[in-house]
Amino acid sequence: MIDINSLKYSLIDLAVSGKISSSFSAEDSVDAIIQSLPPVSNKRKKLLDQNFEYGKQFEIPGNWKWVRLGEISSYGDTPNKVNASDVSDNTWILDLEDIKAGGELLLKTRVKEKHFIGEKTSFKSGQVLYSKLRPYLKKILVADEDGISTPELIAFDTYGGIIPQYIVYCLLDSFTNRAIDKRSYGIKMPRIDAGFMANLPIPIPPVSEQEYIVDRLEGAFSLIDKIDALQKQYASNQEALKVKLIDAAIQGELTEQLPEDGTAEDLRVEAIKYKDELDRQGVLKNRKNKDVRAITEEDCIFDLPASWAWFRLGEIIEVFGRIGFRGYKKTDLVQKGQGAITMSPSNISRRGEISFEDSTYISWEKYEESPEIMLEEGDVVLVKTGSTYGKSGIIKKLPEKATINPQLAILKYIKCNREYLAYVLQSTMAWTQYQSFVVGAATPTFSQEKIANMMIPMPPMAEQKRIVDSLDTIMGVIKKQETA
Repeated sequence: MIDINSLKYSLIDLAVSGKISSSFSAEDSVDAIIQSLPPVSNKRKKLLDQNFEYGKQFEIPGNWKWVRLGEISSYGDTPNKVNASDVSDNTWILDLEDIKAGGELLLKTRVKEKHFIGEKTSFKSGQVLYSKLRPYLKKILVADEDGISTPELIAFDTYGGIIPQYIVYCLLDSFTNRAIDKRSYGIKMPRIDAGFMANLPIPIPPVSEQEYIVDRLEGAFSLIDKIDALQKQYASNQEALKVKLIDAAIQGELTEQLPEDGTAEDLRVEAIKYKDELDRQGVLKNRKNKDVRAITEEDCIFDLPASWAWFRLGEIIEVFGRIGFRGYKKTDLVQKGQGAITMSPSNISRRGEISFEDSTYISWEKYEESPEIMLEEGDVVLVKTGSTYGKSGIIKKLPEKATINPQLAILKYIKCNREYLAYVLQSTMAWTQYQSFVVGAATPTFSQEKIANMMIPMPPMAEQKRIVDSLDTIMGVIKKQETA
């Protein structure tokens, strides 16, 4: 199982050290923030005059600045106290048990639903709420409406245009939590003192970069939560989990659709121009003609995001195979060093990994006879015949010259992200189509024309790359945990 909390905190550490916003211009500065900060209150000034040890600070970009929490916020100022008679029955009342460790709001309760006991602290929408009691639980959030809370929750404003949610992430990073863990006092109910928190070093980037960081983290956490839901459902079957993650990705559930990406129809136009140019150059002269049918509404398998579109696979690739007279006999097989590899389904794992360690070879004469099925790095191969039909993978590295046996098809001249296509070919949607294509009981098989007419959900190119990056990261984590 993927450790969801560890993954989130790792991303926070990267974010507040500038690692996920490195594309921002170094010319932007935080001077405008510093210059617009209001004067420090007398109470905070006394706190800021104290000295504390926080450990070695991590490196930040040159245009960021380390500032103290009490300089950029009202942390340490006198809280506003309220009595029961001062609030309406519909006022939000927040207790520590309403906040999950890590900062997630579990429950929102009104005064009329709870027995009001003792003095409370009032807070305003947009303020940061931080628990000074048992701070290792990381109970922290930004209020989305006015309310009242237990005095153990410190409510504070941020100044200089600093985004409150960015400060939340800074208070959740590992540097801050190591420092707080060392400073907390009390055995049964540990606390953190106001002076230590007011002097806490905070890494501050320009506001535009803060916005970017918050948006990226929120998007990443939304993705991680979907992954968590899937892995809980498929906890006992890692292979099923991987397929379900791919299924979610190719339906647009793991990425944000961005207007600047354009649409998949832009890719369709480019693909048509690309095919026309290949025809003009004569590079497709040895292909088998395939009737790529128009797409009807009935062909669409599921709903897609507005910027996506359904494609026939043959619109963005060309399919080649060893057919007819290009087949070979046992007499064409040779020893290693006397010919080229003839790739077979056994060279492809169910996960799409390709290995040439145990290969069969055919004569150079037979290899040279069919240039259109000579393998090249970047080609996608698909098993179309035999009991393991549907296995596929990308040729990432060729140890020597190679071709395919009659059980495989090669997808060449690919006009989309190859890694995205490889993931699509491993999805439930793809396997359902393979099963509908198959003919033959003893030796199941499907044709190149069936492959060309497969339905493929296609996002814009930029989003294809984001999907691949997300899935690569997730699959890498799963693989690492499997081998640990």
